[in-house]
Amino acid sequence: MERFQSTVGKYPEREKYKEHNDCTVVAWAECFDSSYENAHGWLKKHGRINRRGMRIEDLTSALKACKKAKVKFGPYSNQNRISLCKFLQKHPKGRYYVCSRGHAYCVKDGIVYDYKEGLRRHVIFAVRVYLEGEI
Repeated sequence: MERFQSTVGKYPEREKYKEHNDCTVVAWAECFDSSYENAHGWLKKHGRINRRGMRIEDLTSALKACKKAKVKFGPYSNQNRISLCKFLQKHPKGRYYVCSRGHAYCVKDGIVYDYKEGLRRHVIFAVRVYLEGEI
């Protein structure tokens, strides 16, 4: 079974914004079934600067403020981290917004969207996302 799904070329809007370092936006768009433009605007409203990553604190506020979904924060942190491989084994079903050091990605039903660095990276932040109708 394929564990990775590339999002390269999926979001041509990236050129419009001249974006790079936008893994938080791509992960948000994938996780919340949103357009790139909506994800970009929402995260900008919550502190993301163009062509930059996003602090966990700002990301947490964006997740808590989202009215279209319910989110459940996981137990993972810098002190309590887990490898991506073990995360996939522990959470084979569901939709998650996941961060490792310097990168964010979406995991849907055991498939990692927009991940480039392998299964040994440590998950330091994970949120289970329930969209409307999934609860």
